[in-house]
Amino acid sequence: MYSLRAEIRRAERALYSTYNEHNQVDEFQVHCRKKELYEDLLRAYRCWPQFFEDVVAADAQAVINGAGLVRAVHGGQSLTLHGITPISTLKARNRSRFESLKNNILVIAMEQPDVYDSLSRLAQLEQVYQTRREECLAKPPVLFIFRRCS
Repeated sequence: MYSLRAEIRRAERALYSTYNEHNQVDEFQVHCRKKELYEDLLRAYRCWPQFFEDVVAADAQAVINGAGLVRAVHGGQSLTLHGITPISTLKARNRSRFESLKNNILVIAMEQPDVYDSLSRLAQLEQVYQTRREECLAKPPVLFIFRRCS
């Protein structure tokens, strides 16, 4: 499953790179980034359109500028942020813009064969992943909670 997820990430990067070459709407440019969180303990990979990166940055800036920034008691050196809006909430608030992005990708895919091919490849890989995941979850777990999926 790990190698399939890596292949999906490569297909996402290929799709958005090709899409960005043909896209003329700046706010719909999609950027894929790998982030290391919690001192390299967790790695996150995400692809967000420019408009959503701007929304997330504006929300964080509002917290820093407002009452959401509280200095921690321990030594006064670290900062704790309270009041940052969850990503799921920001996505829900921007649902119509995400729909517009999706429509823009589909229009460009219909006009540009390379984008269409990349989109088709990604959809195919995601379907294979979903099928394998469902098959794995249908198997009995080891030690009541662990599943070995390949």
